[in-house]
Amino acid sequence: MAYETREQVLQAFKHDHAYYAEKCLKIVNKRAQLVPLVPRRGQLKFYAAIAKQKAAGLPVRIIVLKCRRTGLSTSSAGVVEQNTTQKANRRGLIVAHDVDTAAEIFDIANRMYTNLPPDPAVKPPLAGRRNAAKEKYLKFGNRAGVAHATGDAGLDSHIAIDTAGEVDAGRGKTITDLLCTEVASWKHPEKALSLMSAVADEPDTYIILESTAKGANFFKSRWDRAMRGEGGFAPVFIGWTEDEDCTRAFPSPGAREAFIKTIGSGPWGADEPRLVDVFGCTPEQLWWRRNAIVDKCDGKLEFFKQEFPSSPEEAFIGSGKHVFSIEFISKAIDRAEAIEKLPPARVGLGGPQRGVLLPSGVKTRALTYGTIEVPTGTIWTPQAATGFDATHPFWTVWSMPWRGADDVQKRFTAGLGGLTEADVAAARDLAAEPDGQYIVTVDPAGGDENTAGDQAFHAIEVIDHRTGEQVAEYASREDPDEIARQALLAGLWFNEAWISIEATGGWGLAPLRKLWKDFGYRRVFTRKSLDGTKEKTSDRLGWSTDRRTKPLMEDTAREELREGSHGIRSRALALEFTTYVKLPDGSHGPDAEAFSDRLMAWMQAKQLRGEIAVRPVPKPGGDEHSSLTRPLGG
Repeated sequence: MAYETREQVLQAFKHDHAYYAEKCLKIVNKRAQLVPLVPRRGQLKFYAAIAKQKAAGLPVRIIVLKCRRTGLSTSSAGVVEQNTTQKANRRGLIVAHDVDTAAEIFDIANRMYTNLPPDPAVKPPLAGRRNAAKEKYLKFGNRAGVAHATGDAGLDSHIAIDTAGEVDAGRGKTITDLLCTEVASWKHPEKALSLMSAVADEPDTYIILESTAKGANFFKSRWDRAMRGEGGFAPVFIGWTEDEDCTRAFPSPGAREAFIKTIGSGPWGADEPRLVDVFGCTPEQLWWRRNAIVDKCDGKLEFFKQEFPSSPEEAFIGSGKHVFSIEFISKAIDRAEAIEKLPPARVGLGGPQRGVLLPSGVKTRALTYGTIEVPTGTIWTPQAATGFDATHPFWTVWSMPWRGADDVQKRFTAGLGGLTEADVAAARDLAAEPDGQYIVTVDPAGGDENTAGDQAFHAIEVIDHRTGEQVAEYASREDPDEIARQALLAGLWFNEAWISIEATGGWGLAPLRKLWKDFGYRRVFTRKSLDGTKEKTSDRLGWSTDRRTKPLMEDTAREELREGSHGIRSRALALEFTTYVKLPDGSHGPDAEAFSDRLMAWMQAKQLRGEIAVRPVPKPGGDEHSSLTRPLGG
């Protein structure tokens, strides 16, 4: 944006971080030259995230996951310096993970101030400066003597710089601008929570957490929450593919041509086609990558991915304890992210649409302890029509139940479901396909909490029985009765689908009982169980994840990830693969900061797809049947 008048420019210096950085701030570049801080690609991404929250009237809350040497710490410090030199009564605090980094940040901040344009409106007087081992600060405004004599402190803003080991936990502080750098390396990350509590939840207050990855810890937990959309922090990822310095020129045109022929081969080549397809990497970038793996990362690919990740998933692989291949997980995440950008489709598979499932009718059934209203059908209501806020648990649907082209035509003619002529045309193209068959699986929440004290979710996954494609997903922390109701509504809506609920540990028994005995739903999965006393097998309701079935579930998931036949459309589900690890006791499960509810429900569905036969397609004029065939009282 062009600023023409002095008033416009001075106003921009208060609020436009990218403009201020380029026009006012000076840094020492990698060639030891004093130059303007011209924002780079990753820094512009960071500034844009801030601008988006400010435009929405929100407090600025940003968490940045970055690769090495992106200049993000410098640009973040520049944001704090901008706020404290351009606005009155600001209290900025920059917290580094160690003494050396704190000293380096002070030098950066001091150099930025020293080289500000000499205009008094841009460069306020320096009221005080200290660079001691345990106290580092810059104060802007009138000096103490002048302030005492005149009663005018001037700008009265300051920046303090401290280390995570020494900084006070935040009690008694009032902070307007908080920058915590390399949080993943803090020995006592709980201090960040206390410091954040010292920042008011008001517009134009800033909290910036930034770090490279360092395994599963406080920072990873905060990052995962931001990625799930929990809380007010906006996640910003800056990978090596966005760093202009991560490129290397070839010694000759011939060397470049020879390298291009090797892309995708050799010890480091497996990821290269994906890097080209997803990020548009040039041969020069891939040439830099191969050399960096050897020169900067001792030939260890996993270490390179942690230090120089191309995606958030790669950043946290340093432990090397993942159950599933990060390479294949990354492809699944890429697919889910591409699908997120697609428009929703009322016919066939499309992008995600959110809403609720409600009964289209109910029937009162008499039970021994009273009566219950049993849904007899389901209607879909889009989120926008519900009036519920974003915290309400919504279904995410990628494919509406397919009931044939005639059904679409009837609903279009009746004006139901917002169908268009394009939907009718799409239905005609699919007219030869038989009615859809689906599998609904539920992973009920147990009593486990993660290290942050958060409760697990109940998760419901729906897949197409024939294709294996994921078509719907639901996750909430509601009580088991409501989960049983949601599973029933999904089962009815998706053409009387099979419903399976995880019974291991007893957490699924309540929704199973509700579904089978109270609601009377017939198509509930039952398993064969060996009775140890009678040495006979008997039918038991629900799925059991045990020493026999869990390896089979993981093998099926591993094979489908490798082949690309997994059908995953949910980014939240794909991300759960990244935190499903080998635990210290040798078992497999989510790491201490994460959950695996969606993943376990999805693996259950995939396993059942191979165990339950697809129902024969009814012949024209054949008998119809219903899953609700068990007698319902009342």
